[in-house]
Amino acid sequence: MENFILFNNVSFSSINEYDDTKTEILKDINLSVGHGEFISVVGKNGCGKSTLSKHFNAVLVPTGGDILIDGINTKCEEKIFEIRQKIGLVLQNPDNQIISGVVEDDVAFGLENLGINRYTMRENVDKALKSVGMYEYKNSPTYTLSGGQKQRVAIAGVLAMNPECIVLDEPTSMLDPSGRKEVLDTIVNLNKKFGTTIVLITHDMEELSLSGRVLIMDEGSIVSEKTPEELFCNSHLLNRYGLLPPSSIKLLYNLENEGYKVKLKSPDTEICTKEILSLLEEVKCRR
Repeated sequence: MENFILFNNVSFSSINEYDDTKTEILKDINLSVGHGEFISVVGKNGCGKSTLSKHFNAVLVPTGGDILIDGINTKCEEKIFEIRQKIGLVLQNPDNQIISGVVEDDVAFGLENLGINRYTMRENVDKALKSVGMYEYKNSPTYTLSGGQKQRVAIAGVLAMNPECIVLDEPTSMLDPSGRKEVLDTIVNLNKKFGTTIVLITHDMEELSLSGRVLIMDEGSIVSEKTPEELFCNSHLLNRYGLLPPSSIKLLYNLENEGYKVKLKSPDTEICTKEILSLLEEVKCRR
């Protein structure tokens, strides 16, 4: 698969302005993402996930190594707008990203800054709102929206710019179960229906099953790359990096420890249920 996003030996350090001490936050990051991929990044608090997310569209630039977005180096200042049209970033708190009082005005904000003509702007805004299921709210005040609706508006604001990739930094961490489902369904639909490349930064282990690859971060480095299935089958790896498996996986681990031959480990409730029913059927047949 052709590399759309490429991190080459990327490191990032911050300098304390009071005493000039340097803190290394990212260390020797090597990563490639192809067009249309869905990857997720997980790790304990403070491991560098959010800092990593801000490097994809040059909010931050490496202090060491290089990042290429479709062949463009993020250190190239005159190409910043081009990079940010290719890579959209959705923040953890939608209130930090929504700046207009009316939904459609907020979604149009980035396009207005680029001087896009009114006809194209109208077309892009309507298309973006429809793709996240928020078109009927286009004239609604943003302060009346639920958390999940606000996050979908934030995603629409990014989509209106027609990015090829969306990086989402823990987009569901502040949402209730209903809002979380709205946002996750939107992300999956964008990837499957429109081929949008997705990079999901998350702390929620259940969300990992949506992606094709899972990157584990620890102390500023990528320490493992697995498929969700490989990760959930590796309790040693989960324990080593302090990652708590979803409740469905815990149940299957417990059954395995009791001597049952568990074949599949997935946080998906339906898959988990089928696996348990299969185990019960085996026990029944033995009797």
